[in-house]
Amino acid sequence: ASHAHYLASELSKIEGFKLVDEKPFFHEFLMTCPVCPAKLNEKLAEEGILGGLPVDGNILWCATEMNSKCEIDKLVSLAAKIVKEEA
Repeated sequence: ASHAHYLASELSKIEGFKLVDEKPFFHEFLMTCPVCPAKLNEKLAEEGILGGLPVDGNILWCATEMNSKCEIDKLVSLAAKIVKEEA
């Protein structure tokens, strides 16, 4: 599967992240966000990670083959930690 599909799959394991619709996607996908998307991005940026684009309380993620699995795993791990801290 593509890196975007891997990212979507991993993020959806964190409570509160869910695909907004089940339409097929390539690099970009919209998810619900259990915390304020701007706050999530701020905390990810502190770790040198570019987060998603806030869209109407949701978050638009993008991943391409330029994003390594290791980078995606780091983003997911940090997102899980941030959601726990902000809850």
